[in-house]
Amino acid sequence: MTPITREFAEKFGVAVDTIITRATCDRWISDTMRMTWVLLGHIVHSEGETHGKELLRKSYAALRHGGKLLIAE
Repeated sequence: MTPITREFAEKFGVAVDTIITRATCDRWISDTMRMTWVLLGHIVHSEGETHGKELLRKSYAALRHGGKLLIAE
């Protein structure tokens, strides 16, 4: 999915610095990392209630002030 995501981002003029996959999502939050936007694409529903809520919490925590959390389900 990463090459496809980068291709679409370039096509629509969206700057993408970091792409985090399901395999790496547990390691991507740090105290200093703040993102302009986080896109959760068709993942929250597959995580179940407990893990889905944790993913949403971590994603929101990763946003810089004024950042956007985008969810596609």
